[in-house]
Amino acid sequence: MRVEKRGAQPTAGIRTTATLAEWGEVNALGPEVLKWLAAHSSRPAGAPYYRYRVIGSFEEKFDVEVGYPVATAVPGDDRVLAGEFPAGDYVVTTHLGHPDQIATTHLALVDWAAEQGITLARDGEVWVAMYESYQTNPAVEPDPNAWRTELAYLVA
Repeated sequence: MRVEKRGAQPTAGIRTTATLAEWGEVNALGPEVLKWLAAHSSRPAGAPYYRYRVIGSFEEKFDVEVGYPVATAVPGDDRVLAGEFPAGDYVVTTHLGHPDQIATTHLALVDWAAEQGITLARDGEVWVAMYESYQTNPAVEPDPNAWRTELAYLVA
């Protein structure tokens, strides 16, 4: 785990709410964003991300945005949001393995930050900038146990 200074990163994504039981609908948003980017003469400038604003469960809804970083800001529309990850210091780590086990890595990151005296940026229950960036292409590496996912939380 480490702290990294990052510049602002423009993004394009679709925001939704869903429980874990509805997660298939969330996963389906990535290809939709890719099609939208292509139709608007843009393309990803990095790995796909899931940005979490509120953490849910099987019964409670997550507030999540699925999207891609882009090289330059896009206009967005009623479906795809133009946004950005704000500049600042981020606590960053990499989860190695199946996405179903990623909660353990999130908890370890939050605990590590607290042990270091680092306050993560939140507004009540809402995370200001907390996201997972999926570094492994499943078409190249089909075994989810070998996947790499970067976790990044903005520091307050």
